[in-house]
Amino acid sequence: MHGHHPVPNWCPQPPTPVTIQFRSFDGSGNNLSSPGLNAAGTAVDRIGPAHFADGVSDPLDGPNPRTISNVVVGEGDANVPNEQGVSAFMYAWGQFIDHDLTLTRSDGVNDISILVPDGDPVFGDGAIMPMTRAIIDPSSGTGPNNPAIPLNFSSGWLDASMV
Repeated sequence: MHGHHPVPNWCPQPPTPVTIQFRSFDGSGNNLSSPGLNAAGTAVDRIGPAHFADGVSDPLDGPNPRTISNVVVGEGDANVPNEQGVSAFMYAWGQFIDHDLTLTRSDGVNDISILVPDGDPVFGDGAIMPMTRAIIDPSSGTGPNNPAIPLNFSSGWLDASMV
């Protein structure tokens, strides 16, 4: 047949990031020296030491998370202006940026329950709040010298990947 070209029995290699016009969806190739850096599906970068009760993955004991939440984001008197002079848009922008940089998923294996303290303004006494914990990089969490590191399912770049 005229103009017919047989399909090769091999797949061409994808172009290197230097030669492509658009960047990858998963964030790979954005750093030419380290193409896998911040790609979706890689471990979250830790900028400080891990702090786990067992040195590996068990949560530390501390103040009740629901109590902290009520103190930090309690509305109090809604008619009192914010001391920093910012609106609710400030927290929304922070969440928007955070969701661009990180997205973890849970497999239900390490999920925990948070006991709601008595007198909570929203939940009844004795209520329990489920909390999911991130899927751990399978190469981590083997001991105190290799603590658990969560996987990031978004690209770790400020690239509007959450849109």
